[in-house]
Amino acid sequence: MRVSLVEVALIVGGAGLGWYGTRRRRRDYLAGLNYLVNEQPDRAVEAFLRAVAVDRDTVETHFALGALFRRRGEVDRAIRVHQNLMARTDLDPAYREQATYALAQDYLRAGLFDRTEKLLTQLSEAGTYRIAALRDLVRVYEIQRDWDRAIAMHRQLAKIANPPQPQAIAHYYAELAELARAQ
Repeated sequence: MRVSLVEVALIVGGAGLGWYGTRRRRRDYLAGLNYLVNEQPDRAVEAFLRAVAVDRDTVETHFALGALFRRRGEVDRAIRVHQNLMARTDLDPAYREQATYALAQDYLRAGLFDRTEKLLTQLSEAGTYRIAALRDLVRVYEIQRDWDRAIAMHRQLAKIANPPQPQAIAHYYAELAELARAQ
């Protein structure tokens, strides 16, 4: 079997690109460590995100990193991680749905209720996160004291799952009656 000069060039070129990509990722990783040591966490996060390209093997790492930031109260970083995932056009639909829900959680934690509501409403239509999205929408409407919407979401939730508090609708009506009495 003879190998042509073009085939050899393609093999060498591919190996060179692989070596360069690995070396670039390693450089980004080391730069991230350097930023951490020098107490520059924002730059460290950016370097680590460049080092760990989003693919099938690293998408779970991105979710874990975003959840860690959210738990630590670093919601802006969690939002960046999850927005980075959602910006990927080649992301598997199941991961896209998970990233949408994670981003909604970030917005909820940050108190950005309009953005939270938009994402949760989208998720509540169908899919894996439908029930969780409906429960979170109920919570958002309770926080905002929007009792009519809380009632509507609670009823929608009751149609497909057991609501967490069956007496909640009575409480919402009591809140509405109190508002009407005050006016």
